[in-house]
Amino acid sequence: LDYQSYFTPTASNVGFGYWSHDIGGHLWGYRDPELYLRWIQSGAFSPTLRTHSTKSKDIERRMFMFPEYYYMMLGALRTRYALNPYIYTAAREAFDSGVSLCRPMYYRYPEALQAYEYGHQYMFGNDMIVAPVGAPSVDGLSPKKVWLPEGDWYELYTGHLLKGDSVVQRQYALNEFPVFVRSGAIIPMYPETVKNLQVISDTLVLCFIPGNSGSARIYDDEGNSQGYRKDECSFSIHG
Repeated sequence: LDYQSYFTPTASNVGFGYWSHDIGGHLWGYRDPELYLRWIQSGAFSPTLRTHSTKSKDIERRMFMFPEYYYMMLGALRTRYALNPYIYTAAREAFDSGVSLCRPMYYRYPEALQAYEYGHQYMFGNDMIVAPVGAPSVDGLSPKKVWLPEGDWYELYTGHLLKGDSVVQRQYALNEFPVFVRSGAIIPMYPETVKNLQVISDTLVLCFIPGNSGSARIYDDEGNSQGYRKDECSFSIHG
């Protein structure tokens, strides 16, 4: 899992950015509920979220088989559903530009040495930094050291404001995951009522992150056809 947090964004360097891991691992390994939880949390902030493995009596991918962790796993999936408009917009940008939804930090900050040193974190779209947890917790907490570029950043799960141009170390409970959102960003989201992405929601939630200024360009299309190749789509600007 720890290696995947480096492997996923660097795949964008060879134009292979929109893809998936077998969340939880495909072969061998062992049953570890905490590790599977961290896999799912990481998968929620990857191009494609798919739990999958080879058929084996020693491998379990059904979340409800881990009752103590089930609701934390479900929470990660709900976050993924809520962020679908943000992810879908980034997917369109990837189609137009070739720059993946997940990309290394040095794409945006090529002059910063830390952008190369902190290879286990990545940009998730234009306004989020994700730093997956790749080590087991100690007494229920996992330490994670993250480089934040210049500017102000809000920690997604706590709302804490952190100053950029610095390296911060934070402690994360099992139901938390290291995600940082740029100050001033506008994040398009779905409401909690959306539980089926096969049906386009008629409600869009704009999450305004405190900051001096910001804007968002949101993409949408029919969702189940090739119409977008003929410009049967829409872009809306908010800010």
